[in-house]
Amino acid sequence: MAKETARKSAASSKKQSGPDAPKRGLSAYMFFSQDTREKVKSENPEASFGQIGKILGAKWREMSDDDKKPYQDKAAEDKKRYEAEKEKDQEVWELSRLRQDNRRRQPSLSASAYQASYVDHTHRRQNQLQLHTYLV
Repeated sequence: MAKETARKSAASSKKQSGPDAPKRGLSAYMFFSQDTREKVKSENPEASFGQIGKILGAKWREMSDDDKKPYQDKAAEDKKRYEAEKEKDQEVWELSRLRQDNRRRQPSLSASAYQASYVDHTHRRQNQLQLHTYLV
């Protein structure tokens, strides 16, 4: 039987973002798609999701730069929003990381009675075994 090798996918090697992480900014095409998807869907009711995407892509390619300008402006604003939220999230993340580091550096709590008894018993037993091997 062939041995299967485990491969890391590109997605698994990426840093995982938390559930509260800011959502990335949408592209100009995505803003265009949101605005025109319903219109294309009503014009082509029999079209599947993929076919609608192809139609939207073709319309986007046919548009002039002047027609794309409003969507590009929206995308630029959304990118600024994302960068601001990302910066804020980064600061919060840094603070939480510093708090975790401080907790790790704090001295550990004193041992419970059971732990102290266990350590004492272990040391006695080791000494007895060493003495026994020395005498034998």
